Amino acid sequence: MTACTSEFSYNLSDNATVFIDLDRCTQSHFANNGSRIMQAHVDISFHPLAVTNFDRVFHLQCIDNSFVTSSSASLDGTASVAKCSHSTRPASRWESSTFFRLVDSVVHEWNCIFDRKEHTKYHTFLTSCNAISKNGEVIHLVDENG
Repeated sequence: MTACTSEFSYNLSDNATVFIDLDRCTQSHFANNGSRIMQAHVDISFHPLAVTNFDRVFHLQCIDNSFVTSSSASLDGTASVAKCSHSTRPASRWESSTFFRLVDSVVHEWNCIFDRKEHTKYHTFLTSCNAISKNGEVIHLVDENG
């Protein structure tokens, strides 16, 4: 079972509680106002092999307004705000994903739209990159020292 799958057949109580790891189990992107939007589909099935009338699929969307979009001031003192998004996908496919095997080649894609249209070069610096194993172990791939 993956970290985003829960099995409740052993728990026959009426109020089963599901916790969703937002970092591992959602697709996230940034809105134009700088808010982080996390989305996921939750599939609730009551039989492991058959679809029943009681099965449900929910689309969850969480909006984190506390995220501050980075900005930099230009020479004339006006702020240039970047609207950026990040996605990951296997190198062999185009659709984004959040789960990979150890042997997969992974493509990270950052897209940024800037308010100012001048031909200025922008730089980014990746300060951390972690992989999380199925058993929850955090593996540091890149730390704050690069």
